[in-house]
Amino acid sequence: MYNLTEKCNADLELFWDSFPMTANNMAQVDAVVDLQEIMESALQGGYYMFDGSLTTPPCTEGVQWYLAKNMLNVCQAQVDRLRDALAASQRGVRINNRVVQPLNGRVITHTPQIRFTDNAPPTFLSESTQTYLLPSTILLLALSLTILLVLLLVLICILVCKQQTAPILSSFKTDTHPADATSGRSDTVSEPAFSGTSMQTIRPVRLEERSDVRSDLESQRKSTYEAEVAVQPKVTTMTTMNMVVDGESKSTRG
Repeated sequence: MYNLTEKCNADLELFWDSFPMTANNMAQVDAVVDLQEIMESALQGGYYMFDGSLTTPPCTEGVQWYLAKNMLNVCQAQVDRLRDALAASQRGVRINNRVVQPLNGRVITHTPQIRFTDNAPPTFLSESTQTYLLPSTILLLALSLTILLVLLLVLICILVCKQQTAPILSSFKTDTHPADATSGRSDTVSEPAFSGTSMQTIRPVRLEERSDVRSDLESQRKSTYEAEVAVQPKVTTMTTMNMVVDGESKSTRG
């Protein structure tokens, strides 16, 4: 990639005069060009590498592309010279710019820095690989995030409802027996206690305690009844004796 400026590239000017007018005319040029210095300045920010295809039909795949991170500064005259050479050799093709194509799962490797040494291949200081997601993967990720968000909202609603119903359940449990809380019936009753003319605090009484009280009352009533029955014949006898005595007295008086 290049950046169009008013100043021409000095590195290209070293052999620009000997640049062939057509790509098919490969003339031999006797010139000394320090490519190592040119490459060091061009690849100062590193480069990207990826598997691609040809830019001309049939766009065959299997080509590895190396793209410098820093753009090359060139002038318009240098660009026109390059286009004219390509047009003469490729049947009038002048501009071959294409729109950005999807990666389709291809991996782009970035080499951030290169160090050149004399008579030695370049040394890669560090490499980082970045895999770009496909559109379908992005849609799947967005759908997953949406589902997680919905589940989170549902969970929050459930927690809020539980907090609102907790006081009601606690007050309901205080009025019902724990064993019958699920059945919805209460086994306690409120029994008032009176002291004179004032009412005391109502105490909840269980049914078991109420049945014991009833049995005690029945026992007391039964004892009272038996006592009354035991006393009643004596009263009758005394009444009869009194009647007899009165009779005798009456007869005597008569």
